[in-house]
Amino acid sequence: MAYDIFISFRHDTGAQYARILQLTLQQRGYRVFLDYDELRDDKFPPKIRQAISDSSILMLVLSENALVRCADPEDWVRHEIELAVEFGKKIVPINPDGVNKSMPEGLPEVVAQAINEHQHSEVHFGALLRASIDMLVADRIEPTIGKRELSAPQLEAYKQLITRLEQDNARLLRWRRLLTSRWIKVAIVVVVMAVIGLVWIAYRQHTAEAARQQLMSELSEGKHLDGRTLLIDQNATMTELQAIDEILSNMVKVAGGTYMMGVSDSVGNAYPDLICPEMEQPQVEQKVATLWMMRYEVSRQQWTAIVSGTGVEQETQMPITEITLHEAKAFAQRLTDLTGITFRVPTEAEWEWAARDGEMRHDFLYAGSDDIDEVARYASNSAATPHPCDLATSGLKPNYLDIADMSGNVAEWTTTPFLLMSDIASDNANAEILDPTAVVVRGGDYQASDYEATVFHRQPKARDDRSTTVGFRLVAE
Repeated sequence: MAYDIFISFRHDTGAQYARILQLTLQQRGYRVFLDYDELRDDKFPPKIRQAISDSSILMLVLSENALVRCADPEDWVRHEIELAVEFGKKIVPINPDGVNKSMPEGLPEVVAQAINEHQHSEVHFGALLRASIDMLVADRIEPTIGKRELSAPQLEAYKQLITRLEQDNARLLRWRRLLTSRWIKVAIVVVVMAVIGLVWIAYRQHTAEAARQQLMSELSEGKHLDGRTLLIDQNATMTELQAIDEILSNMVKVAGGTYMMGVSDSVGNAYPDLICPEMEQPQVEQKVATLWMMRYEVSRQQWTAIVSGTGVEQETQMPITEITLHEAKAFAQRLTDLTGITFRVPTEAEWEWAARDGEMRHDFLYAGSDDIDEVARYASNSAATPHPCDLATSGLKPNYLDIADMSGNVAEWTTTPFLLMSDIASDNANAEILDPTAVVVRGGDYQASDYEATVFHRQPKARDDRSTTVGFRLVAE
């Protein structure tokens, strides 16, 4: 398939800009290639190379830090720019909201030359978006590709509406000499404006439905989870689909295996102040199946979208808290119903396996490091607040599986009933359950001490409790 425009972007800072660019350009009739997946294969896929070859323009989104990794010969953004130069494509750098102030040092010559030799188009992603896109199309796209038209069904519907408006206007003109009253003139203007408004609303609804159908198709056809086909609910709203897309794009595959859950004697002896032997020892062998785990905790925005089916403007990327385990499970079931994929809250064994880097089996104290300040938002550095579900704003590192905030930020529900490790190790069927309503909560939180943020720390919590410091993340089978 031939494309007009290939959009190149850095996924962690430019994905939203790229998505909006694609939709607005498609509304103007242009054929746009945009790869939504956060792909992790070492090899640059042939489909990307072919898409660049088939396109006339490479549109480069210069979001914050978009070029900092271009010094790496294997970096995909660098590879896309080099291919565009090799194929002789027109390069159109986009500076979204003016965030790009300068080029990083050490850029390869071919990348620096390709970017600096072309004027940067500043696109404002807000109230001025439409005007910015119109200028971009007129100045940078139409001279190379020409002007595109709406699809035949859209154009025909639009023409019919315009024809009806022109007929209405003709009738109004015939009566204008008779209608001298100022109020009647005002009424006529109101009617005409109302009709124009209805036409615009109808067009927007048509465009919104087309975008919804496109996203539904992409999700159904294996956009995520290694190409797994999803059985998307045909009645899912655009808000739900966008939340599903965001959640699935941030799922990390965790290979299964067998490991010893809990604190080893060597770690316990080395860090006695950070270990509670009664709660975290002895070690117990656990077997974990391969699964997918969310890179971040579930956000308030995702929660509102899936639970209500609509977006709420004030909801944010902050982690959802003050929810019971039952409500977390209900969220997972709703997501399962919408996608056909089995989502659930993880078990304690799955949580610790992922926190300790799965097959790599690191014996770090915290998820990804022995230095808590590298990976965790906790009492000493949080100013008593959590941070958003986004590494780009937290300044923290993920663990070696690229999963974030498994130490600190907010503690996380698991579905495992709480028992002492000694009772788990002895497989004691008659073990005394201190609280039959309690399950294990893991990970520490933004008010936690360094001891509470270790990957081994366990604490009981009643299933129906609510807390400002407890949220959850999901796994998919």
